[in-house]
Amino acid sequence: MIQPKFSVYQDNRSGRVFAEVVGYGDANASSYNIDPGENQNAPVSRYLEVQQGDENNLLKVSLNTQSEFLDYQVGECSGLRLKSTAAIYLPRDKGVQALGIVQDRLQMGFNLPQLPGDRPVTIILRTNIESDLDIIEIKLNGPSFSQPHVVNETPDGILEEKFTLTQPGEYSLTAGYQLAVQLPNSGLGGRDIKAEMFAEIISLPF
Repeated sequence: MIQPKFSVYQDNRSGRVFAEVVGYGDANASSYNIDPGENQNAPVSRYLEVQQGDENNLLKVSLNTQSEFLDYQVGECSGLRLKSTAAIYLPRDKGVQALGIVQDRLQMGFNLPQLPGDRPVTIILRTNIESDLDIIEIKLNGPSFSQPHVVNETPDGILEEKFTLTQPGEYSLTAGYQLAVQLPNSGLGGRDIKAEMFAEIISLPF
């Protein structure tokens, strides 16, 4: 059995959190930004959290994100995996004027080489989306697709899809969201807002 290997060609990962409560001064914010020159395709694990206010006026925003190229060695990998969880914890006082934002965007790409005998490569794409709002998009694109394959929801839990890549070239998986809440907002019912996305690509041996 041969495990197909891909060369990594794209690695852009960034996110931020922002919390502002009127009457408490400048907003608090934190961010991360990874590019190939800085990260050299290593696994990324970041936890960002900011808050503003006090007691009944406290607004807290958090981002927990991990991503990696699987079996990475000397510019090559067998797939990739990412998971990102966001949360905006609302103040107890529903009349507070505030703004909370959390963003995460991951774009990870690989190059499929021309295999002997034009042999195709089969990959498995696993995705899972859990969100209070329709804000998450996971997109797989490349020369074997006539148009990008997009996943916006997975109502039955983890969605597993199999694709046969028949064309060599550059493929990319892009996953991201922006979760923003402006207060006061009676439509939220005082509940905290959360979002989570997961995506994994693995190549099958032949």
